[in-house]
Amino acid sequence: MSQQADITQLLVSARNGDQNAHQELVAKVYAQLHSLAHRQIVRTGNSPTLCTTAVVNEAYLKLFGKQDASWENRQHFFACAALAMRQLLIDYARRRKAGKRSAEVPMPTIEPQVGESVSINLDELLELDAALTRLQAVDDRLGKLVELRFFSGLTVEQVSEIFNCSSRTVVRDWRRARAFLNAAVAA
Repeated sequence: MSQQADITQLLVSARNGDQNAHQELVAKVYAQLHSLAHRQIVRTGNSPTLCTTAVVNEAYLKLFGKQDASWENRQHFFACAALAMRQLLIDYARRRKAGKRSAEVPMPTIEPQVGESVSINLDELLELDAALTRLQAVDDRLGKLVELRFFSGLTVEQVSEIFNCSSRTVVRDWRRARAFLNAAVAA
């Protein structure tokens, strides 16, 4: 069974109340979420510290902390994970910007692992969020693509699996989304 089908089956079983499936799902996706969050944080680096483990743990709480969390399939799950990471990073940026001249505003108090602290350019992140909100109003699919590629750090191939389309389509849509975001940020 492929990992994509395996995760989808675990999502279905967990939704139907199978606690073993829920635990296995968490074990499978936690490492993947950690890797995605780390890539995202490294890619955006530039200012105060941000801990990968804290982002993943907070995203985990958003995703699995709800009793009614039921994802339709792997695509839906990773779209929710991307949105959770986006919300966390944007909330962090807003808190940091609000407290810019005062004390540091840390992410949740979870100890980072060695070498995990990285910096992030808060102003650019907030500008991107505003532009992404405008893009989603125009084309929700492109907005989801940006969340998956930028906030979850998924590759073109991974996104093409999730969207069930060709890599060429993802590349073409990624170019369109980036053009829109660049124009929106420049305006």
